Amino acid sequence: VTLVLENNNIGGNAQPGNDLALDDITFRPCGPGITAAINTPSICLGQTVNLTGNVTGSFNNPAFQWQLSSDGGITFSNITGASNANHTLSGLPAGNYKLQLVAAESVNINSPTCRFISNVIDLRVNALPPTPVATVNQPTCALPSGNLTISSPTGTGFEYSLNGINYQTSTSFSNLTQGN
Repeated sequence: VTLVLENNNIGGNAQPGNDLALDDITFRPCGPGITAAINTPSICLGQTVNLTGNVTGSFNNPAFQWQLSSDGGITFSNITGASNANHTLSGLPAGNYKLQLVAAESVNINSPTCRFISNVIDLRVNALPPTPVATVNQPTCALPSGNLTISSPTGTGFEYSLNGINYQTSTSFSNLTQGN
């Protein structure tokens, strides 16, 4: 594309009001719209998340690539193996991420100037809480009765099982509150 703006008039003091100023001319590809969505904006470490892409318009031979940013969206990198409109993502370490989908004709998918970019979506991968610590006030082999103390960093929301010797009996506890 060649864009030429030409003003042949003298301008300045000789012909006031004939000066021309332009700013912020932007060129971008014109084509299909792409939207990206996520099934949940927050997961725990080790969980998967479903990424869904939607293209309005058409390509003759479309290609897709999901991209990830771990620096707040300053730079995006291709996610290995994420080359479909829909992708299940797993294996991310704890942290905050931004995701986007790029699409183009298959011959242009590796050309940053010839592809279309979706909206940016946010994902938070939460670290797992520390493992609760359980202590018993007597040796486990001599437990006709005793107290079990479980220390949890949050105090609620965990489920525990207490198994007898050789797992002969089992009792389940859920939603323990701190101090119980």
